[in-house]
Amino acid sequence: IVESGSRFTAPARYGDVLTIRSTVAWVKDKTFRMEHTISAGDTVCANGFEVRAWNPTRAKAEAVEGAGGKVLGIVAVVDREEGGKDALEAVGRKVLALTTVTALGLKDRG
Repeated sequence: IVESGSRFTAPARYGDVLTIRSTVAWVKDKTFRMEHTISAGDTVCANGFEVRAWNPTRAKAEAVEGAGGKVLGIVAVVDREEGGKDALEAVGRKVLALTTVTALGLKDRG
């Protein structure tokens, strides 16, 4: 996490049923922003965000296996649709992407 913030607007009390809604606000080459809202019924209790970064050269299944671990599969929050998923599958990795930049409406149309 490279940046985060929150704003509390109303109290939540013991026994309240809370709803947490998270959305991907944007995706860039090495960062993405998640935004969160916590509500009790119709009352918004808090809003927050986080900007996360990743380094694709360090996120390697081989490093896990080299340390004695076993990689059963790879889960990506957002498939940036730049060929990474296909490349991993081509070498026998199981990959699950929860969504894509196209599905989020964030694919560069330029």
